[in-house]
Amino acid sequence: MGTFEEASDMHMLHSISPSLTCTCDEYHICQQCYEEYEKERDKEMWMQEIEDQEREEREERERLEALKRYLMAENYVENKENSMATYEGKGNPAFTLAEECAEVIQVITKLYRFNGDWNETPPGKDCTRWEALNAEMNDLLKAWAQLRSQIRGNEEKIKKGTILDK
Repeated sequence: MGTFEEASDMHMLHSISPSLTCTCDEYHICQQCYEEYEKERDKEMWMQEIEDQEREEREERERLEALKRYLMAENYVENKENSMATYEGKGNPAFTLAEECAEVIQVITKLYRFNGDWNETPPGKDCTRWEALNAEMNDLLKAWAQLRSQIRGNEEKIKKGTILDK
């Protein structure tokens, strides 16, 4: 063991810079360096755990947000279907089809007019632009089916060879 003076000198050197008291060689690690290494490793592991936890929380928020958008879209489609059902059989099916075409056009043109993204939810809306387009396309196809059904019911009035007969 060293003397009190040696210990005092080592303490003074350590207070200046811990590396001045290191006794490591190419085969051995001194206690001081080992403890610092352990502290660093623990700190890195702790930081990794925090990053992992934050990533998991972010992914969970993204999953919940996607589920929320999906449910909103389903609700939007359901409400649109119900509103279509409210007016089913009323008015001219050709006008209904034209109106639904205009609504599809409106969703697409607003996307480009406002430099939007298909996955964004516009202000004041409860679904993404893609979900709105999907709902409008469903309405358009229903309107097309209604018009086609009406015309097919009156086939004797339609000239043969038109696209509607195919």
